[in-house]
Amino acid sequence: MRLIDADGMTEGRVENDPVVIAAKCAPTAYDPDRVVEQLEEACISLSDYPGYTVDIEKAIEIVKSGGVDG
Repeated sequence: MRLIDADGMTEGRVENDPVVIAAKCAPTAYDPDRVVEQLEEACISLSDYPGYTVDIEKAIEIVKSGGVDG
């Protein structure tokens, strides 16, 4: 899901149109709680694969911070 309907806004416009450029730069929206839930579910399913590890806590930390360094 995007914060804007980029497809609807850019339809019929040329590639270097300011509206097209702005639409491409708009952030993507997501539900951090749902992403964390999916990560936790994925971690459980990975238990079927011994030796395969994922730092799930680090992944959840990244999601909750919005993926921004700092």
